[in-house]
Amino acid sequence: MAREFSDKYRDSMEPKYSFAAGRMGVTTNPTVAKQLEEFSSKLNEGVKNIEVGTLNPTTFETIPMEHFDEIKRLAKLTEAEVSLHAPLLDISGFGGGGEGQGEPRWSKEQRIQVEQQVVSIMERANKMSPNGNIPIVIHAGNMTAQEYDKSLNDQIPKRKLVEQEGRLVPEEVYDSKGKPVYQPGVRKMTIVNPESGKIGMVDFDWKYSPGKKDQDMWDPWKRLYNMNVVEWDEEKLKVFEKLKVKEELAMRYKDKERQNIDIMNAGMNTGEYDAYNRQFETNNLEMNRIQQHMDEIDTKTHSEISELHNKIKSFMPSKDDPNYKVYKEQLDEYEKIVDNNAKERGRLMKKYSDAYHNATTDDARKEAGRMWHRSQTDFDDAVRGAISKIKAPPQLWQPVGEFAIGKAAETVANSLFQFHVNNPNIPLDKLPIIAMENFSPNTAISSASELKKTIGLARGQFVDMLVKERKINRKEAEKAANKVIGATWDVGHINLLRKAGYSEKEMQKIGVDEVKKIAKDVRHLHLTDNFGFHDSHLAPGMGNVPIKKVMEELERQGFSGRAIIEAGALINEFGMSPTHHMFEQFNSPMYKMGASPYWQHEKWPSYGTSYVELPQQHFNLYGSGFSTLPTVLGGQVGEDKGRFSGAPNA
Repeated sequence: MAREFSDKYRDSMEPKYSFAAGRMGVTTNPTVAKQLEEFSSKLNEGVKNIEVGTLNPTTFETIPMEHFDEIKRLAKLTEAEVSLHAPLLDISGFGGGGEGQGEPRWSKEQRIQVEQQVVSIMERANKMSPNGNIPIVIHAGNMTAQEYDKSLNDQIPKRKLVEQEGRLVPEEVYDSKGKPVYQPGVRKMTIVNPESGKIGMVDFDWKYSPGKKDQDMWDPWKRLYNMNVVEWDEEKLKVFEKLKVKEELAMRYKDKERQNIDIMNAGMNTGEYDAYNRQFETNNLEMNRIQQHMDEIDTKTHSEISELHNKIKSFMPSKDDPNYKVYKEQLDEYEKIVDNNAKERGRLMKKYSDAYHNATTDDARKEAGRMWHRSQTDFDDAVRGAISKIKAPPQLWQPVGEFAIGKAAETVANSLFQFHVNNPNIPLDKLPIIAMENFSPNTAISSASELKKTIGLARGQFVDMLVKERKINRKEAEKAANKVIGATWDVGHINLLRKAGYSEKEMQKIGVDEVKKIAKDVRHLHLTDNFGFHDSHLAPGMGNVPIKKVMEELERQGFSGRAIIEAGALINEFGMSPTHHMFEQFNSPMYKMGASPYWQHEKWPSYGTSYVELPQQHFNLYGSGFSTLPTVLGGQVGEDKGRFSGAPNA
């Protein structure tokens, strides 16, 4: 039979690490809509911090608004603290991939829809928060982004772009001592085409190349670069092939023109006008068809050149990309050519437009229209020539992990700003806290560095909107953004790197190293245990996650927030509550400094008050039914009654 509580903790001066019971909490059952009933059940266990919410978005939407109001009432009555776990939404805008949902894709429309859902979730979460600042846990990323493999850590080199024979090619990066710099051991990487929303995959492999005896390494980044080169060349080729067809048509047109001149001369010399007229008209019809075809090509070419221009401008690497400088140099040269020709085109088009409107004859109007059209095609030819000089391909396909960071930040910033606009009476520093959670290491925004970057971008965008749209002082805006945008760090999720080949000892170091990077941004904490191969959600101490070491490091870095135990497996598989396990695992003091109840049991110190810090009202007022507990815990039993009373002779 399991012990209800640990007897290891003796007094507040004990050097062994402990975590105060008042800062720990548990989750409700995230699979059901009856969160009010779940919340009451957790209160009955004497838990002070409770995280409500469902993982299924549809289930979450069935929770009545009145239930959120009632949870707020119960929380206020019991002095409990509430947090909300949002449903599983991909805040970057990825969707599909599930049963009956088709292939996974990304779309701007999906991201905007999720943004509105987040605003709605914030509205309901705020209902449960008497004092504001309710933490809302949202997965930073759910889309699979990569598959790690430790055995590749010292094989995949980082690369920069260098020019070779007029083209840019990726080449290995070396440190100051001449040693190669390696990238993480990623065996597979998910990629996205932002324009089409399509999802792809590039993986690690060895391939034979013509003229080489040994195989070449094709890691995911090299494959991605090659994929963008091939697709960019194909995009340009489509335009160039149309222009080649147009040149052939133009030659045929000139041939017909020469034939007609010869026909006219022959007809005048022989006087046989009828026969020559028939041939002349036939040539004219053919010339009209050729001209129409060339006009169609010009229209399509103009459209495709505009698309190429858009891709060049839209899919540049970010400024923190090591290859940004090479891309930027080529983009600057391209824009210089385009801008110069654009000015000349504008001058000519105005000239021929004026000539068209001022023309007094049909022939003059036709000539002005033809020259106006010619100025446009000349400009397109100049842009095409500039495009042909760009050797660094735009990032038509991008790593999902990198792409998701910017989109997730946009969703968080926009959602918070919209909530602020909708609720102007709520002070900035009392807004709900969006605490993005790291998920499985194979998903986007799962590492501490990725999560930190996302948080930084979201804060910056939120501050800019507050300053620009709401005229709020920047320092005040930055202070608020720092408070209400942060991380929920799940200590168990990062442990799933064990599947990539890391040992338990290595994972202990990685777990602590990761939390060092994100500690200053952690606003909420999830404690769950596993063995590194499945997100099993065991209670702390039941797996091999270095939870105590991580928490010690967090507290060294200044973290003083709440920790929520996510132990669904313990509840679902064994029918056990994680509450007493969490106290035992962390040597949690059951009392805090203050007036003491008159208990004489040797295991309980005489200077403490109850850890649950319940109000003096009888528990039956809000449905607990704990009438058999001692009065100090809200029951009706006196100090000399009941097996929990602690009386010496009980």
